[in-house]
Amino acid sequence: LSGRINLLLNVKLDSTQIPPRNLNFFVMNEKGEIAYRSQMKASSEKIIIGFRTGNVKNGTYNMHFTAEVPDGNKSRIISTESKKLIIKNEI
Repeated sequence: LSGRINLLLNVKLDSTQIPPRNLNFFVMNEKGEIAYRSQMKASSEKIIIGFRTGNVKNGTYNMHFTAEVPDGNKSRIISTESKKLIIKNEI
């Protein structure tokens, strides 16, 4: 991938009628360290998240999303499966 990519995220949860509050988009390097993070408030059931691949160096990464979901007086964090990203920006 290179340039700007747009990711469509469906934030509706099948297991609850309570929508998530905070969403996080993570790009992790091969060492498992955060190379990029974007945080946003959930404002609808479908959100388009933009990511500029130039924010990280060329290489192999894993990306995933987390969401904070209200659960009684507490909240819990749920996560998507991790997906592999290969960034190849032209210099």
